[in-house]
Amino acid sequence: RRNIEIKRDVVEADERESGSRRILNFGHTVAHAIEKLSDYQIPHGVAVGTGMIYETRLAESLGICGKGLADELAPYCRKYGLYFQQAINDAFVQAMTLDKKNEDNKIVFALPKKIGSFTIVKLSEKEVQEYLM
Repeated sequence: RRNIEIKRDVVEADERESGSRRILNFGHTVAHAIEKLSDYQIPHGVAVGTGMIYETRLAESLGICGKGLADELAPYCRKYGLYFQQAINDAFVQAMTLDKKNEDNKIVFALPKKIGSFTIVKLSEKEVQEYLM
């Protein structure tokens, strides 16, 4: 119930998704690639949980958050069956380029600076390959 209230408050504060609401996209850029490449056989929640871990690893690689944050989050996703090992390769990164949230030919991520604090980052396909693969 509390999670729904928090999400409601975020959506009400930014109905057009032009600012703070974008934090709700955490995990979704990777998740949408997982869903697409699995022909939508991976459930959305599992894809998002997995995406949260991979996107946190990306944030670590970029120096946006401290090392170890993904390892801190992963047990919670694993506990509820919301995480699996995903192969990150060229086809996977290419699938991320098709996300509707992308802007200016860049892949858009909501990346954690720490738990509860996020920043929006736009990366080229090459940058994603460099930092995530």
